[in-house]
Amino acid sequence: NIQGRVDRIDVNENKSRFIVVDYKTGGKVESIAKNISEGKHLQLPIYVEAVRKMLMQSATPIGGILFALMTIEKKHGFLKKEFNDICYSINKRSHTLMDDDKWNELLNTAVDYASKYITRIRTGHFELTDDDCPHYCKFGDVCRAI
Repeated sequence: NIQGRVDRIDVNENKSRFIVVDYKTGGKVESIAKNISEGKHLQLPIYVEAVRKMLMQSATPIGGILFALMTIEKKHGFLKKEFNDICYSINKRSHTLMDDDKWNELLNTAVDYASKYITRIRTGHFELTDDDCPHYCKFGDVCRAI
């Protein structure tokens, strides 16, 4: 059973656009665009796609953003840059803002990775690679690779 919970969905007045907001309680929020392209940090794009398909089929998704509660920052995510200063205000040099092609590429990449991961889980395919296991791991006491 794979599950998650969307923290917040912001919509415009006529409900034609939406943004998924995910609250983070940790002290540091990292940039996620690179992580999405590597098959990591798929939460925001998967939430965006789930909201689009299940809750707001007629609305246009314009992205997802991480909100760091400890530092009160909204600066990491994947947002369509054409809506900056209309629906949100992010530094124009941020990697969080992207054109439609890059945004769609990241969303599709996340969905593809998630599909592959789910298939592997369902078939009991859990092999480790060297890339999966760093030399030091804070989970060493419970890690099956050690």
